[in-house]
Amino acid sequence: MSVIEVVAELRRAYALLVDALAATAHAEQAIDDGSTTFDAATTGSAQPAVDSARHCALAAADDIRAARAALVAAQDVIDAYCQEIAGHGIIDGTTITGPTGTKPTPPPATSPPNQPSAPAPPQSATSPRSPNSNAAASRSAPTESSE
Repeated sequence: MSVIEVVAELRRAYALLVDALAATAHAEQAIDDGSTTFDAATTGSAQPAVDSARHCALAAADDIRAARAALVAAQDVIDAYCQEIAGHGIIDGTTITGPTGTKPTPPPATSPPNQPSAPAPPQSATSPRSPNSNAAASRSAPTESSE
């Protein structure tokens, strides 16, 4: 496998991570929205099940944040490997971290050819997704370009 082919595969993997990061942002927003609704509906309740449900929501949010951190770490590994083998980062032949340590906003990630795309997470009709719900979800998606 040539370096160009390896970089193309790394870009496909990176794009999947971008999609997964976006899903974590949506999941965290859904958890937050559900917790807010639940708290409003159960204000003043002393039932043990209410405290247990609140604890579950907090634990789920913690799990989502841990998943996001792992996905970001995987992106960093891919970028470092691409830097090592190709002499540039995974995004457009440059390193992926901008001067302020932030990532540029990506174009929509695409699925690799001949592979089905993962289904989109369901959207709640009553709680629209926040476009700013997670800065990490704005990690850059790779673009297909020649090496």
